[in-house]
Amino acid sequence: MKALPRVNPNQVLREMRTGKIRPVYLLCGEEGYLIELTLEKMLDILLPEKNLRGFNLTVFDGEAVSFDEVLSALRTYPIGAGRRVVLVRNPSFLSEGVNPVELLRGGMEAIRKGANAKGARLICRALNLSGEELADQAALQRAVARFKEENAGELGREEIEFLDKVGEILCSIDLPSVRSGSADRDRFAEWLRSNPSPNSVLILTVSGLPDLRGGLMEAIEGVGVIINFTHLRISSELRSDPMFKAVSRYLSKFGKSISPSAFSLLRERCENDLGRVMEELEKLISFVGDRETIERADVEAVVAEEVSSRMFELVDAIGRRDIPT
Repeated sequence: MKALPRVNPNQVLREMRTGKIRPVYLLCGEEGYLIELTLEKMLDILLPEKNLRGFNLTVFDGEAVSFDEVLSALRTYPIGAGRRVVLVRNPSFLSEGVNPVELLRGGMEAIRKGANAKGARLICRALNLSGEELADQAALQRAVARFKEENAGELGREEIEFLDKVGEILCSIDLPSVRSGSADRDRFAEWLRSNPSPNSVLILTVSGLPDLRGGLMEAIEGVGVIINFTHLRISSELRSDPMFKAVSRYLSKFGKSISPSAFSLLRERCENDLGRVMEELEKLISFVGDRETIERADVEAVVAEEVSSRMFELVDAIGRRDIPT
């Protein structure tokens, strides 16, 4: 798969404000904070009437929904003169590389909590079965045997016991009409090629990189926009550093600032993750009280050093042979 395009989210938002609305937006990448910030701005543009937002916005957990259900929501007429907006978080049809054992465990946990439909969908994905095949005991037993063989080293006693009884467990559940993951990808690609109307907008958010193989990237770009939020680059000039500017803007709302040394340490301890930086800033604002400037000592006192950075220091020390014995 080729590299994701570099798209400026502010340019996309400006286009949306002028009325240029696409039928699909994919927000993905490492910076969850920026994904959520951009998503909120998009919703403000698409659904400006807050009193109608609850009627015209449908939010799905991507692990627990099929694309047919997404499509049904997109085809629902909006209330009033607005748009129908459907938000799918971490859609399964864009994350085919998920560990099947983790999917099974997720399905077991969902059923344990009474979320039977979600549990059945996750088990479908784990066993690579459709909803109809899940109800077919012979097909189910073949899939279970194959699953046990392929994942023998990862399955614990609890998972094996569940798989041995999965047919009985599912008999008591209203099985949803679920397609396999590959079928959902095909349905999504088919919808993209159908020249969807921008009167209904699909927003997909993915933590990390989505699986866009098989021409999905080109299909999305043909009718919509992909915005990949990578970690912010580090600038040699602090004044032009994107993260420093974002932090300074945020702190100014509280009448505070941060010293260059404190910012450098904060960024280092948060491993250049803006979302984590913002979480730690809330603690720092409370910690400094009436003081206007956050200093390095404040960061040292409040923000925990990451285990990974301590591990690198240990490796360096071993390399220099200066580790205490």
